[in-house]
Amino acid sequence: GAWSIMDWIKSTLGCGGNSAEDAARMQELKKNANDTIVEHRMEIEELFQKLETNKDTGLTAAAVEKKQAADGYNRLTPPPTTPWYVKLAIELFSLFPLMLWTGGILCMVAFALRSELDNLYLGVVLFAVVIITGLFSFFQNAKSDNMMAAFKNMLPPKVKVKRINSAGKSEIAEVE
Repeated sequence: GAWSIMDWIKSTLGCGGNSAEDAARMQELKKNANDTIVEHRMEIEELFQKLETNKDTGLTAAAVEKKQAADGYNRLTPPPTTPWYVKLAIELFSLFPLMLWTGGILCMVAFALRSELDNLYLGVVLFAVVIITGLFSFFQNAKSDNMMAAFKNMLPPKVKVKRINSAGKSEIAEVE
């Protein structure tokens, strides 16, 4: 049969389409998750053994150093950030805004050729729409980015730990 644009989008994005393929893909994802994340299904003693710790004594200093050398510190690593001027350019010059810019430029060319005020008004309106919607989207995304950055401040600086039979506090980045 003939393909529609929606069929192409669904197949490209990996959604919709063949339900048997989708079901098989979902089963594979579930299998991988069930094989990888198993700690919640372990008995407590088995979990302590896997984590190489003891519920009564905690970790030794050598075990902490070994784990930190192998895994690094317990820190959130934020993704690389995009500069604000690149984000603004993306909002103003992505596909749909480019079409509106082109329409505005064509209206200005038509006004220059025929001196009809309708073309001037339409061009100015198109430019205004692109600029206003681009700035609105830019500021909305900036607010969203700031909100996500605020989540980093929600982590406590120190947490309770048990090391070599004594309870204490440790920097969260040093917790293994």
